Amino acid sequence: MTPSPVLSNAYLLNGLAIPRPKFFKRDFIFVSKDVRAINGKEGRDISGKKERFVLGWELLALLEFDRLSAAADTGTAVTFSVTDGNLVINQTNVLARLSQARYIVPGSNYVVGTEIELTEVE
Repeated sequence: MTPSPVLSNAYLLNGLAIPRPKFFKRDFIFVSKDVRAINGKEGRDISGKKERFVLGWELLALLEFDRLSAAADTGTAVTFSVTDGNLVINQTNVLARLSQARYIVPGSNYVVGTEIELTEVE
């Protein structure tokens, strides 16, 4: 049995291909807790970090927007991975939060822009 080929320039959300975004941001969220020692000194205990991805589009087909919406509407973790040139993000479990479409062109199948925020979960 031969392994399935890896798609070049593939952005996958919950196993479905999504279009390449106009912009892509990647940063970290630190999981921390404020603590106070017996002597009264205060500090912060950083117990881990999570990645956050923000993807944005200026022009999406309605079907593509529906794919993003379906992933965000599950309310549970979905998978996200990227293979785009030098950018490789292995399959990661994320919670998706989709911004509302900014404008739907009347009489067409296009949405003019949206963003999705994906936050890593364990």
